[in-house]
Amino acid sequence: MEAKLFASLACARTRQPGVGRFDLVNGAYVLIGTSRQRPGSAAPMQADGLSYGDITIGDRYSGCPGCGADSFAQCGQCKRLACCNSGDRAFRCPSCGAGGQLEPGAIRLDGITAT
Repeated sequence: MEAKLFASLACARTRQPGVGRFDLVNGAYVLIGTSRQRPGSAAPMQADGLSYGDITIGDRYSGCPGCGADSFAQCGQCKRLACCNSGDRAFRCPSCGAGGQLEPGAIRLDGITAT
């Protein structure tokens, strides 16, 4: 397993693309930060079929840089990650537009680039 991973993580409110950094801590990936994608830079490639296991939010995570949301969700349709607030009940994906109820459960890093 890679010591750190980067994955696309968009702001659900502003739809601004971002990149989340995940560190391997005690055998699980933990989201420690998100940064806005710089203009002209490339987001991590989507590599469908790859899976790096369940992910959680770390104590150092300061929230979405676009809207301050304190959590994230994975779209049930396109599988991409986006921010949300921990108390939200509904979610609309900024990548594909799909929406629905947020359901508790493990989020898996699928389709990411490891560095």
